[in-house]
Amino acid sequence: MRSDITTSGQPVAPPTEPDGASGNGHRLPRGERSSRGQVEAQLRAHVVELEARLTEVTRCLQAAENRASALLEMTARAEAAERMVAVLVDSSSWRLTGPLRWTMQRIRRSFGR
Repeated sequence: MRSDITTSGQPVAPPTEPDGASGNGHRLPRGERSSRGQVEAQLRAHVVELEARLTEVTRCLQAAENRASALLEMTARAEAAERMVAVLVDSSSWRLTGPLRWTMQRIRRSFGR
């Protein structure tokens, strides 16, 4: 297969060197230089935009990690509180004072509190 024809049959443009970079004294025509400059400027603008997006994504990831860490801490605290309540409710003092709490609850209800 010829190297100057693509698989679709379209001719391949020869590779171009940066303006004067080939060392052979050939320069790109003026129109190609300006369009190349425009392309380079667009690429730089895209790089700046992508870097800004990356910064935003990094910030969002850090915020998500902070929230996940806070959620884990709150979950651990809630579980500890649930364990404390379970220990209290299972204690003999809680069971012994049950009738007193029941009586006090009825008295409060009868007086409208």
